[in-house]
Amino acid sequence: MIRVLYIEDDPVSRELTALELNRSPGIFHCQTAADWPAGLKAITDAIAADRVMDVVLLDHGLPGPDGPTAAREIKERWPQLKIIMYTGNERPAKIMESLSAGADGYLFKSAPREALAAAIVKVHGGNAV
Repeated sequence: MIRVLYIEDDPVSRELTALELNRSPGIFHCQTAADWPAGLKAITDAIAADRVMDVVLLDHGLPGPDGPTAAREIKERWPQLKIIMYTGNERPAKIMESLSAGADGYLFKSAPREALAAAIVKVHGGNAV
């Protein structure tokens, strides 16, 4: 089982994506957070409870600290966590900013849903997307 935390400020996107990932048979357990402070708490709580968090799906344009800021902090505290920046922002500068901050991959929200599941499996296995 791959444990995923999806940090996304849009409640519709957050809940629909989590629902779809949780329906993937035997592969995913996805929990959500609305912003980076809540995401930080979710990661900290999971690690404190000895639960493994594997992949963080991270929106680039979070309110407050943005996705690259969150990615940088995640990698500093928990370098073993894999990060996929999952966003609608397709500007090359934003992609490079995210990868420079430590993201292991970058996927557009316009990609087919099957591509999201495949990207999570790929990044979890140590590959980039």
